[in-house]
Amino acid sequence: MNKYLTNKHLAPALAMVCVAPFTLNNAQAAATFNSYATVTYTINSINNLTNPSNAFELDILGTFGLHPDEGEQFEIAGDDGSATLSLVDQGPTALFSPAPISYSRTFGLNGSTNTGGDIAASYLALFDLDFLNHSATDSYNVDFTLSYSLSTAAEGDAAISDVAIDYGTFGDASFNGANFTGEDYISSNWEELSPAQLSYSQNFNFNLAAEGYAGLSVSARIFGYADQPAAVPVPSALWLFASGLLAFSGIKKSKKTA
Repeated sequence: MNKYLTNKHLAPALAMVCVAPFTLNNAQAAATFNSYATVTYTINSINNLTNPSNAFELDILGTFGLHPDEGEQFEIAGDDGSATLSLVDQGPTALFSPAPISYSRTFGLNGSTNTGGDIAASYLALFDLDFLNHSATDSYNVDFTLSYSLSTAAEGDAAISDVAIDYGTFGDASFNGANFTGEDYISSNWEELSPAQLSYSQNFNFNLAAEGYAGLSVSARIFGYADQPAAVPVPSALWLFASGLLAFSGIKKSKKTA
């Protein structure tokens, strides 16, 4: 009976003694999130529909920037947390013919927090492409491809990150076939496979009338949250209980061999 009690309780106690230091270390590790959105416009061709021999009178501008409304972006740091952006406002950047013409930017948001800290951050970024036709007589056909790649990762006791993207047009563009509109979403958290990735590419085609204006816009919202609770020390009672069982085992062993 004594042997049964010793073997039954000694193994779990030894296991807790061995595992406790690793549990403590895990609680002290940082919680992190890391997400990005890469958006690429590729203008495949531009054709003058009215006078093919005329020189282009078309301005093309690429612009990246955070949403100007401060309500669309926030960062809340706890006792120990920080977030960083990979890009800030850029542009406008003039793009010149002949095609193909490419405009690509990567917007990322990283955050981390250590023991006892938390961090929440959210930012909305805009990837714009603008066409301004200065000709009073000529209209143009523009063929382009939108591509994007989304990635998100989260690690730690409590962490989550997601990227939401949508795109649309404004101005005078008259689309042939598929309209320039859509949305997508990707997320990850500490309970799911991380990182998560998503890629997409589609071709679009539109006409721009004389003295017309067309704007293409892709918005990407990145959100991240990380919380790392303070490390909880192993209770002294556990150590006493484990050492007591070890001592009990030694006493039984010495009696048996006496």
